[in-house]
Amino acid sequence: MKKLVTLISGLLLLMAACQTGNQSPEVAYNYLDKVSLESLKAEFKEGKEPLTTGGFFGSKTARIKAMNVAEMREMSRQLKVSREKLATLATIPVPNPGEPLPISLKEAQEAYRSFTAQHQNDEQLLALFRQQYARLLLNEYGLLASQDKEAIYFYLKELISASSYDFKTMVVSVATLRQGAFAQNLDAEIQTIVRLAQHRYNKEQELLPHLLQTNQALRAKQEQGTVTSNDKVLLIGADNLVQRIQNSDAKTCLRLLQGYYPL
Repeated sequence: MKKLVTLISGLLLLMAACQTGNQSPEVAYNYLDKVSLESLKAEFKEGKEPLTTGGFFGSKTARIKAMNVAEMREMSRQLKVSREKLATLATIPVPNPGEPLPISLKEAQEAYRSFTAQHQNDEQLLALFRQQYARLLLNEYGLLASQDKEAIYFYLKELISASSYDFKTMVVSVATLRQGAFAQNLDAEIQTIVRLAQHRYNKEQELLPHLLQTNQALRAKQEQGTVTSNDKVLLIGADNLVQRIQNSDAKTCLRLLQGYYPL
């Protein structure tokens, strides 16, 4: 039990750090032509996925797999530092729902390009920035609702380059671009999104049995009155992950882009 809890603790820290493998599934995305954008958006649960570690770790998959819990905690600490740094450096304000944009879309795009140019040598910071702010411009700043297909394509590629797990935004971007001149230029992007989603889905399915086993063991301790405060925190985290996996955006993405659930 102790070994399993240690494993789950580490996995809870690094669940978002799972990166793409070398799979090359065939893409059959004509399904997108059969549904409206509103229907597509409804396919995904509302709300936003937490930021992932992004492309910075794309070349470090083997090292991540070999990490012990202490190393996982250190990576988690580094990510927290980068997120805090991003919060102080980023100059694109987050709009409040129902209120006018704090800055114009044009100003937000200029700030985005300025930030990426200034911090191009900080891979981790740049990946986190792309994940958060490309999504922000596409959604909250209204790019997806605009007719600026060139900008939508640019920010879609930004999300992909950062190995984003915001599959809802990426799939809706693809569907939007499929309606115009970019329709013939999306094969590489779609295949990369499919690989990201397949890898995410595979990792979720690998983790799920361990989470369920941990939950069962912790609930047994709870019934016996021997559960600790750390156990309670772990149980909450495991419960949240189980819910996310059971409502997987990766699975929805694969169905929409490939036309089938992965085996």
